[in-house]
Amino acid sequence: LALVPHRIRAMVARRVAALVLSGAAVVSGWSGPSTPLDAHHAGRRHRRRPLPSATTPRMVVSFRDYANRVGSRNQEADKSDTLFNPFKRRPDAVTSDPVVARETAQYSVVMMRHGESAFNKLNVFTGWCDVPLTEAGKKEALSAGETIASQNVKFDVAYCSVLQRSSVTCHTVLEACGQSWIPVRHRWELNERHYGSLQGLDKAETAKTEGQEVVRAWRQGYHVRPPEMDEEHPHWPLMAEDRRYTTLMEDGRLPRTESLADTAVRVMDLWNSEIAPAVKSGKKVLIVAHRNSLRALLRNLEGLDDSQVEDMHIPTGVPFSYPLDSALRPVAVPLAPGTEANNPGWGFQGEFLSAQPGFKSFHEQCMIDWETDPANPSPECFSIISDHSPTNPGAPEVLSDEVLDLSGAEQGGE
Repeated sequence: LALVPHRIRAMVARRVAALVLSGAAVVSGWSGPSTPLDAHHAGRRHRRRPLPSATTPRMVVSFRDYANRVGSRNQEADKSDTLFNPFKRRPDAVTSDPVVARETAQYSVVMMRHGESAFNKLNVFTGWCDVPLTEAGKKEALSAGETIASQNVKFDVAYCSVLQRSSVTCHTVLEACGQSWIPVRHRWELNERHYGSLQGLDKAETAKTEGQEVVRAWRQGYHVRPPEMDEEHPHWPLMAEDRRYTTLMEDGRLPRTESLADTAVRVMDLWNSEIAPAVKSGKKVLIVAHRNSLRALLRNLEGLDDSQVEDMHIPTGVPFSYPLDSALRPVAVPLAPGTEANNPGWGFQGEFLSAQPGFKSFHEQCMIDWETDPANPSPECFSIISDHSPTNPGAPEVLSDEVLDLSGAEQGGE
């Protein structure tokens, strides 16, 4: 036995111990520790699902055939969620004057929804499907970056999801405002809400077959989960075999559907563990995310009720600044009782940014000079802020309701 290598002896010892423990389990009736609860589906237990092998044939099925096969599985609101109420109540109003309220803020975070995606344009449920930006979406991202530059807003770190419509928007924005060198942290927790079996389906057609109220509850409700996605759904392999989600698959945490409350769990975990400490340390943070991941974040920062978050609409490609107090709660102004829910400012304390007059983009101001005489660039090439832009801007200029179209229901995918 002494001649057997130590590594072999250790392996044999582990095997023997495992056999002994398994025998004891059979005798005692113990079947191992209970499976941990899934954070995204409270009350349900994990089911480990092995990654499909490379030889596993994929089901080729149209979305319409799949929808017909699944049928109408309208689920009621899941009452097992842990987020029936906001994490904290809405902060007391500091003042009735928004300008004065912003001046009392100790911190601020700039957020924005990604530019228009291919499924936004087609009015399709997008969820975790990794669709690209349209040409209009790329222009929105470029315009957003130039708007940020005109406001002379500086960042230390940026956060985006692992979906390309978010990450491409983020990098385009940073390039356009001359800050492409700052670290960008891609986090799956900022992904769009998972729309289950609805992913890839036309919203208008789904509303006709399932009913307007059902689809509205799926889209806008806080606790309602759409029908789950199963392995036969055309989108399932796109996520199950994607290396971005390998750990989630191995841990049994890859969602098959999510309510907005489910989305809030992961978003707020990221906020509390990474983003909030960065803001508290004095870093200037940019967050480029999705319609529902932003709604989930703002709902819990603001302490909004379900009716308020249902009517919160965030346009694509428009950055907004959120003033925060010392506890990282929004610096609030009163929400007038009886105000229509779609009114700008109802449950939303951010300020949409608009470009300052006289601003010239980096390419307009500098690239021609670089190409003409690269050895002698003009002084303007070292600053993308025009003479007309404020060097220390105060309250950001707010876009009008007509430009943002906040008063009506959102169109496009999410």
